[in-house]
Parts: sequence; C-alpha cells; structure tokens
Amino acid sequence: MKFIMDRKTTEFLVAGAGHGGLCAALHLVRAGCGVQVVESQSEETLGYDWTDVFEYPVLERNGFTPLSKDKFYPVYYPTMLPPNKKYTDCPAGSWTKRPEMYVERRELLKSLVSDCKAAGVSFIFGAKIVSPIISENKVSGLNVVTSEGENAEIFADMVIDAAGADSPVRKNLPDNFNIPKALKSGQTFYTWRGDFKKASEKEPCQPYRLYLDHKNRPGISWVITTPHCMDVLLGNSIKPLTKAEVDDALEDLRNDNPLLSADLIRGGYATIPVRRFIGLMVASGYAAVGNSAFMADPFSGSGISPSIDNGRVLSEVLMSCKGDYSVERLWEYQYRVFTRNPKAEGALYTTAAENAGSEAFKNGLLGMNPKDLNRMFVGGLIAARVGLKGVKQVFDIFIHNIPRLPLIAKIGFIAIKKAKAEKLAHKIPKEYDSAAVIAWVKKYEDFK
Repeated sequence: MKFIMDRKTTEFLVAGAGHGGLCAALHLVRAGCGVQVVESQSEETLGYDWTDVFEYPVLERNGFTPLSKDKFYPVYYPTMLPPNKKYTDCPAGSWTKRPEMYVERRELLKSLVSDCKAAGVSFIFGAKIVSPIISENKVSGLNVVTSEGENAEIFADMVIDAAGADSPVRKNLPDNFNIPKALKSGQTFYTWRGDFKKASEKEPCQPYRLYLDHKNRPGISWVITTPHCMDVLLGNSIKPLTKAEVDDALEDLRNDNPLLSADLIRGGYATIPVRRFIGLMVASGYAAVGNSAFMADPFSGSGISPSIDNGRVLSEVLMSCKGDYSVERLWEYQYRVFTRNPKAEGALYTTAAENAGSEAFKNGLLGMNPKDLNRMFVGGLIAARVGLKGVKQVFDIFIHNIPRLPLIAKIGFIAIKKAKAEKLAHKIPKEYDSAAVIAWVKKYEDFK
C-alpha cells in the first residue's frame, strides 16, 4: 500500500469535482484551510458533454468568477404534449422565457476548477475513488487507485462527498451510519441525449416541446431548438432504452419537428437521479453535497445551482465546527439545507420540502396510464402555465370535466401525496438525536 499523502497534511478532502464540492473547497481554502480534491476523470474530460439549466447569478453570489454572457443561451418554458400528441398545454408560437440560462457543463466546471486552483485548492485528477477509510466509526480518508494503477490511501480530518449519484464513498459507508446508499425503483431516469444539426434556420412554432409518455413509454422526451443545434432527450423511468427504441423515437420526433435533422453532432446514454434530497447526508467525518446527496430537481435531474449554493452552506458549517467534525456538529448542515428558503436568498429553485413534493407529484404522473394523460389535456386539467384565471375558469373546467370525475379523483390523490411529502420533510429534527433522526430518516426515505 502506497501512501500518497500524510495523514496530517490535509484538513478537508473532497471526493469528486462536483459543483457543490468545488464551492465548499473554494470557501474553505480562502478561509485558510487545507483542501484537496480527488477526481477520477482527467481535467480535460471533466463533466458531462452536454448543456444544463443554470442560474447565472449563482456564481457571483458564491464567490466564483462569472462566465461571459456569450457562454449562455436562453431557456424557454416547455410546450407539453400528451401521449396522443393531439393537444398541448399552450398555443403554437409560445416563446416564454424562463429566468435561467443554458450552459455547457464542461465549460462551467473548467471555470470553477480554475477559480479553485487560483485560490489554492490542490487537485489529483485520474485517481479512481474506491471506498472511504473508516476508523473509530468515523470517515478519515479515501482508498483510491492512482492514474499509475497503484492502490493508495489519502487521509483527512473531514471528507466532503461530491462524487455524484453513484458515489463509491456513500455506497461503501458502514450500515450503522444509516445513510441511504442506492437509488430505489423509479428514482433513476434512463436517458439517451443528443445534439443534431438543424435542417434549416427557420423559427420553430415552439422552441421547447416536451412529450409525456412518448411512444407510450413511462417517461418523457423533448426537442429543444437552441441557437446552435436541436437538443433531443429520450427518457425511460423503468429501464434503459435499446438502440431500436432510440431510432424509433427519433424518427417519430422528426415527423413533428421539421428542423430536426438526422445529422448527429454528439450524443449518448446517461442515467440521471430523479428523487428528493437524501434523508441523511452527514456522518462523523463525512458530508454529502450535490448529486451525492441528490440535490437535483426530481423532474429534470438538473441541480447545478442548488449544489453550488449548498456547497457554500456546508463550508460555513464546517468552519464553525472548529475541528469537531462529529455527526452531532455536522447535523447543522443538513438542517440548514432542509429549512432554508432559497428564494429568499435570491435563488430560483425550490426548498428541500418542495423538492420532496415534486418527486411525489412526478411519481403520480408517471403512474398514470396514457389514456388518463390524454384526458387531462382534453379537459383542460393541465391549464396554461400562467395559471387558472379566477373562480369562473376553475368552475368552467370542473363542469366540463364532470364525466371525468374518476380522473379528477386521481389528480386529487396525487396532490394529497405531494402535500404529505412536503409536510414530512418539514418535520426534520432541529437538534441531532440519534433515535429521532433515524426514525425521521426512515419515514422520509420510505415515503412513496
């Protein structure tokens, strides 16, 4: 066994160069702490090779250098289509912009790493993380395989897990830590995503078309017209798509979207976690952030902005610990994540409780059969995104849908489940008590 770092030289060890871990690293090193990041990918290939939704102000409010505005392009609200594609939730020609922007993930990570390096964060790229080192019921480092293929141990006082949804750190923690390890059924979204050249430069009637249960497959597909290409996603919430299913879905989408050519620029398969925040994200010497703690939107899987903001929250708690990284002290981080109101701080994304409610709502929609989804559009039960306008519209929709009362009952049941999920998240214990926390985590994780 080769030791590539002495136990006493690093206070904080970040597993993976995820967005939240990099934010925590930046603030900790600026406070005078020793920080090292261990990442399995090379620096050149860091991150997914695609775009993602992102709040432009999140970099500046967290101490990073803002990217040039020419690195971004606008995001539009989607036009939703049911399985039969006969109706939409908004008219053709809808070009309503969302307040976020699209950014290339690799471009963003390159900038974050550059800022961290300039501040004094140390990086080890190309080192595969195998498992955590556990001593005296505490995480005290990482077992890794170096780029030269050698087994090595890296020790630290505190490990920040930013290694993603399939983190080998979280998955290999002892069972008595009570931290959920694996995704459950319905919490993984299996996707194929690709960018295609535009068939022409004509303007589309709708720049973002979102298909529910496309090809009667549980999940979604989308076609987004960007300034540079046609962005296509095909998703299944049950199992990975076969090549034949991908080809069939693409052919169907081209019939609806004349700008979508067959000329692929880039693309491939990926799995995305789509669930609520993890029920327990801390242990002695350990804290998860970003996708390691599932800090993403349960519908889209996008979580760059909350990961970065919560990375700053984690750094603030760690600095207040003054060297005591026990689970009792680290609990403040999780409590703050679950109880803070991002919108009050200028962010656009939802609270942890609303995130849990979104997952319940998503599961309810995906559990509906295609016929029910079609009926929701026919009867106006999926209203325009601007919302229902007054009591009269609500009354008119109810009268129009009297023949669909069983469907209304199903929707009401989904709404109740959403409210219960949010209420449960709000019941997080304020102080760390092992029995109380374990009991709450079990209820939170088992909620369906």
